[in-house]
Amino acid sequence: MKNSDQTKILCDMQSQGYSIIPDCISKKSVSAARYEYFQSLTSEDAHPPLERFKPIDLIEKPWRKFAIGSKTGNGEPYSQLLQTTYFSTDLPDYPILSKAFRRMIEIRNQLTKMPINFGSDLKKGDFWNACRAHHYPCGGGHMAPHKDTLFPKLLADFEFPFIQMLTTLTNRNCDFSYGGGYLVDRNWGKSFFENESNAGSLIIFDGEIVHGVEDVDPDLLLDMEAKSGRIALFVNLYANPK
Repeated sequence: MKNSDQTKILCDMQSQGYSIIPDCISKKSVSAARYEYFQSLTSEDAHPPLERFKPIDLIEKPWRKFAIGSKTGNGEPYSQLLQTTYFSTDLPDYPILSKAFRRMIEIRNQLTKMPINFGSDLKKGDFWNACRAHHYPCGGGHMAPHKDTLFPKLLADFEFPFIQMLTTLTNRNCDFSYGGGYLVDRNWGKSFFENESNAGSLIIFDGEIVHGVEDVDPDLLLDMEAKSGRIALFVNLYANPK
């Protein structure tokens, strides 16, 4: 990432709490990554919300879970309905997704002044890159408005900086029609950052501002396996289990 891009991101973060970088992933790669994601739905069974796994389990295949309930798996008290699939960046069946995740990790580490591959070794270290796809299905997929509290506190204990970031794989009025991701900026303006052509955009934001996902197409029947809905990629640092 160029120094000028980093400067713009940091200025945007200070003034409004978020920054949007269009076409961080090319349109062609977005289509391929979305195809790989939907392929993972056919090959991996879903696990219940509170079933646990270890990072090393991802070396051979992804891990898909439903995240449904009045609180998150970590006990944070906000409602959500989505499915989350965790990926290693070295799975041969998902090369485009792996490339997208690696790109996001590099940008995050650049912005936070961390080593370029920080968190990439699943077998050692205090943290690992939780590369995952959040899929909010049509028919009511959502995440209630909230601020990030767990990750900032966890990283602060190790004196690591925290920023939140995601890359979109879907477009409004194509993959879904209503709802979607939003941020409440520092002036309390609610911004739905997804539109008809935003797939591939990188959204970087301060987790301390309110954000969420408004109900996705609540007029439709819920189908967790449908090749539609709102999809975003994340690369948060998670604590490595001892």
